[in-house]
Amino acid sequence: YKALQASGQIPVNVYAAGQVPMPASTPNAPLTLNTNIPFAGSAVCRQARRLYVGNIPFSATEENMMEFFNKQMKAQNLVQAEGNPIIAVQINMEKNFAFLEFRSVDETTQGLALDGVLFQNQALKLRRPRDYAPL
Repeated sequence: YKALQASGQIPVNVYAAGQVPMPASTPNAPLTLNTNIPFAGSAVCRQARRLYVGNIPFSATEENMMEFFNKQMKAQNLVQAEGNPIIAVQINMEKNFAFLEFRSVDETTQGLALDGVLFQNQALKLRRPRDYAPL
């Protein structure tokens, strides 16, 4: 357990739901959105709350992707509670992909329905991450 903590696979500190600690000096820090809606915040289920998004346009930003996906989830009635289902976006522009982090595992599963959605005239690929393991 301590070896996993030392390698960064298990967090050393436990934070309240909705908090994603990130030093301001960290490059490529994910954009986070604070929410008062309770969700499963443990590191164990974090991977179950993330989706890979492939084929993103080079003009994509974390802000406009978060806004787009939150609107799409609401428009297609895929949300389970008030507020925004996407709480964080992290983009890797060098490899043309992003990860969306949802507030709940169920909304993450619902988000898979957006596979193939057009964002800035490009069809996006939504998939589970490679290291996804069902809970």
